[in-house]
Amino acid sequence: RSTLSSSSAASDVYKRQPESPREKQQLFDSQSAPVSVSNVSSTKTLNKSKSFDGFRISHSRFSLPVFKKIVERIKNLDNNGKLPIINPEAELYPDISKTWKESLIQSFKSDYTTLPIHKDIPRLAKKTCIKIEGNLVFCGEEVPEDLVFHFFRKLAKALQDDTSFQYIEDEFKTIVPESPNKTNDLSNLLQQFLVKLCENAGNKEPLTLRVLKCAHQKTLLLGYNYIKGVICPIVGRIKDVPAGWRIAIEIFSDKISVVHTKKQQSSPTEDITRSDFDFEWELRIEFDRQALNVSKIDCNITSLNLDPSLPSTKQKRIRTIILDHK
Repeated sequence: RSTLSSSSAASDVYKRQPESPREKQQLFDSQSAPVSVSNVSSTKTLNKSKSFDGFRISHSRFSLPVFKKIVERIKNLDNNGKLPIINPEAELYPDISKTWKESLIQSFKSDYTTLPIHKDIPRLAKKTCIKIEGNLVFCGEEVPEDLVFHFFRKLAKALQDDTSFQYIEDEFKTIVPESPNKTNDLSNLLQQFLVKLCENAGNKEPLTLRVLKCAHQKTLLLGYNYIKGVICPIVGRIKDVPAGWRIAIEIFSDKISVVHTKKQQSSPTEDITRSDFDFEWELRIEFDRQALNVSKIDCNITSLNLDPSLPSTKQKRIRTIILDHK
């Protein structure tokens, strides 16, 4: 990262073409850093600017639309204003809080072949548990072998999807051997199995597969983008905590829920090498008992842990900001 302090740096930013969302993600590190707004001459150039004290920006990662919005934000501050913490993606996509649920529903309604179910199940089955009326009937971490087979089998049985259960019992290991070779890797074989599972159900998506349409990374990413848009503009960038993602499939007499739980932590900066806090959030998707329609979507922060060495004022500020969005 570099301090933006010259017109050459600014013009270099302005000429860049839009890049990927990951590259656009950047943060202003200090909410209390003073900014001399009188130095900003226009949205096109910063020729009259000499310095922006504490204004840290990785200018090589900013696209034209994002940079223009940043300049407008600075111009709107008064002379004693504070530098806001800005998430460029939130600036570029300000309506994410309104659209992410709609995107999730559209994803669920799309054909299963467009979703990464076959790619994600091999690694996510171990992170998944299945509950019936609150009682645990499957925990991926406790299955010593044939994990994917037992996951499919237990899910179909728990859902009372008898046609799928019998097909899994009879055909799964024929289509998906226990040790696939490199030519026929597990995800490709699972893709073939899902096609056969649908054919066995009369060329329709069976209940087991409909539930899995919300149990993959694409679904989690929609919730993550929402959380990131809420948190990052205020308290800074966040990153994943290793092994911090779990999935629960909860089955009741009148509904089914797929619950993603994810743990994140604050990203260290140049000045601070540790994480100031970590928190856990939950994305809950509810369906009717046949999983034909999404009936409810919630995304909430469920817990927060702060570094005890943080100043009490900063602890209070982070706690208020994050827990206000529970």
